[in-house]
Amino acid sequence: MIKAQNRLQDKRAVNKVLQRGFKVAGTYFTVRILKIGDQPIKLTVVVGKKVSKKAVIRNKIKRRVREAFMPYLEARRGVSLVIFPRMQSIDASFETLKNEAKICLETR
Repeated sequence: MIKAQNRLQDKRAVNKVLQRGFKVAGTYFTVRILKIGDQPIKLTVVVGKKVSKKAVIRNKIKRRVREAFMPYLEARRGVSLVIFPRMQSIDASFETLKNEAKICLETR
């Protein structure tokens, strides 16, 4: 589970990241990144019904993607992330998701 200080929950904050942040697209997810100064990294995962109509599968994807980004929360500061997993992330191995998360965070 992500600590409260690392969660991006406020709707205004999410909209700000979506409007002003830059996009990094990978094979398994798209990430919107916005620099926020020297605050702890904040993230949220948004999985739409386009990915899967079943809530069980959407929740599983959210848990796996959050866990893939966990090792990098302490290493990086000053950014807000909104992560949009793609359909391919359903069948991807966890190691693959972790590698993609690392690549997305190293961009810029």
